[in-house]
Amino acid sequence: MAELRIGCLVMAAGSGSRFGRNKLEAVVDGKSLLRRSLEAVPTEEFAQVTVVTQYDAAAALAEEFGFTVVRNDRPEDGLSRTVRLGTEAMAGCGAILYQVAISGSVMSLSSAIRP
Repeated sequence: MAELRIGCLVMAAGSGSRFGRNKLEAVVDGKSLLRRSLEAVPTEEFAQVTVVTQYDAAAALAEEFGFTVVRNDRPEDGLSRTVRLGTEAMAGCGAILYQVAISGSVMSLSSAIRP
């Protein structure tokens, strides 16, 4: 039986309208929320880590971590577009953990297992 390839999708394309600004740039104890989110990913547990973003700075930081970057050129289409773009980019994974930063904390939104 083949080993299950698990991916991690970091959703970093939102505009932070409820937060009042781009929350990815918010600094907590000297680190941006995005940096904290990327540092929280246990890379040794995942076959692939992908970051979906609309921001150049976020893409550059994700690349520093060695993560795959997918550009969301239409973030106004909502979260579903970010999920779709990232999921398509990780088609080789049998399961995906979806990570989202919410108001200063990192939480796992859900995981989806493909049939």
